Formats: sequence, structure tokens, C-alpha cells
Amino acid sequence: LHDWDPNQPYYLGIFLVGAYQEVMGSNHNLFGNPNEAHIAIDSDGRFHVTRIVQGSNIEDMMRFAQYDCTQLTESYRRQLAAQVQAGKMSESTASELIEQYRSMATKSTYLD
Repeated sequence: LHDWDPNQPYYLGIFLVGAYQEVMGSNHNLFGNPNEAHIAIDSDGRFHVTRIVQGSNIEDMMRFAQYDCTQLTESYRRQLAAQVQAGKMSESTASELIEQYRSMATKSTYLD
């Protein structure tokens, strides 16, 4: 950022986040709420994170769309088991895929 005069008000605009993102990005397009950081500037001009608010994850949005996440996971597990039984996939690959699936469900809907 450019230099600023601490004796003058300073305005910084950051767009496509915050209220706009919460309205357009939330349930409208199944992205949910973004992570938020509340920032304050002290009297010495230093920035401090005063609060972090966790946003939505993939599983949150699946539930919002009225999907049963447990049922989806179980269905995927059954499909993988069928591939193992048919000899098309190893047990270790199936285990790795179900773990990746479960892990991804807890990730943010936004790029990290």
C-alpha cells in the first residue's frame, strides 16, 4: 500500500469479499460463507487480527442442499468396495480414495 498520514482518515476498499461475498457467494451458488478475519489498527498503526470466523465447508453446503452426507459417503464406500471385489481396484487404493473423500468434505468451498 502507499504511504498514509496517521493524522488523516485512511480508507481501504477490498471488494468481492465481506458483505458482497456473503450475499452473492453464500447459498446462492453453494459456496457458503468465506473465512473471515476481523482486523483492527492500534494507536501505533499496527494491524492486529482480533477474530477469525470459520467459513462453510463442502459438507455444510451439501447439507444445505439437503443431501445426507453420511449416506453419500456410505454409497461411495460401497461403490469402491464393488470395484475391489471385481478386481478393478486394490484395497489400498479404495482406502486412499475414501479417506480423500472424507477429508475433502471438511475443506473450504473456496480455494485455499
